[in-house]
Amino acid sequence: MKIICPDHKGVVEVTGAPYISVKNVLIEDLVIECPVCEDEVMITGRFDYDESGQPSKIKQ
Repeated sequence: MKIICPDHKGVVEVTGAPYISVKNVLIEDLVIECPVCEDEVMITGRFDYDESGQPSKIKQ
């Protein structure tokens, strides 16, 4: 699954069975390194793919 950094819009590839092409997946407190600024960013939320195939956070 690819996740877009909410701060800088860098795309991060997240691997592992729980995240690959799963609709409506819940991610809690996942720390990633943003490829744009190289800072650590915490990702929390429910994610799905939009109509163009890009990962997007579901608004609650």
